[in-house]
Formats: sequence, structure tokens, C-alpha cells
Amino acid sequence: MRHRRQRGAVHEHPARTVLFQNEHLPLMEAYRDEGPTYPIDVVPEFAEITYLEYCGPRDDSVSACPPSLLPVGYVERRN
Repeated sequence: MRHRRQRGAVHEHPARTVLFQNEHLPLMEAYRDEGPTYPIDVVPEFAEITYLEYCGPRDDSVSACPPSLLPVGYVERRN
């Protein structure tokens, strides 16, 4: 990764698009049937990637806890 930047977009209804899918499939289907969930108002956003680590495929430890339970100093890591 040469530039270490992440591109993204702000969605019209982020609460409708940011769900753990398996637990919310019926709700997601209802949103889909109700109308568009794609970005209606796109606001480009960028972030600097400060830490890269290869953890391999199917490693559940990568997202094993919410941000509030991360170890002290975890988000300050840089490489």
C-alpha cells in the first residue's frame, strides 16, 4: 500500500448500512424494500492508515471486541 490512505463515503442513512448483517437480515431486507439505501448524498472522506498488519484469512480475533474494550494504547500504534 503505497499511499496509506483510505477513501470512503458518508451515506444518507448510515444506520441502515452499518449493521452486523447476520443478525439483521430481515431488517436489511425491509430497508431494501422500502427504498434506496445506497449513498444519496455522497460526501467523500479520507483517512490516513497508521497501522497495517496481516492477520490471515478467517481470523476472528481481528474484530473480537468493540472499540471500548481495546487494550490501552491500541489506537496509538504506528508502523
